[in-house]
Amino acid sequence: MCALRGVRISAGEHALVFTYDSSDFDKGRYVSLAAFGVAVVMVVEGRIKNRFLLIHATTNSSWDFFSLHCRML
Repeated sequence: MCALRGVRISAGEHALVFTYDSSDFDKGRYVSLAAFGVAVVMVVEGRIKNRFLLIHATTNSSWDFFSLHCRML
């Protein structure tokens, strides 16, 4: 991909038009947004599962590591 472009034309009046096709850029943007969305969902899901395990561990002593350790001693 070139940053600068040059065109050799003969003397006289001309209409020269450069166009930019951003389809590859758009595809990359959509892939990046989708990956970011998946990452956000994974973080939120992990926090929800962590909160559930923490609540369950405090309400049910059989899930509590320290109480299990004390019972084993």
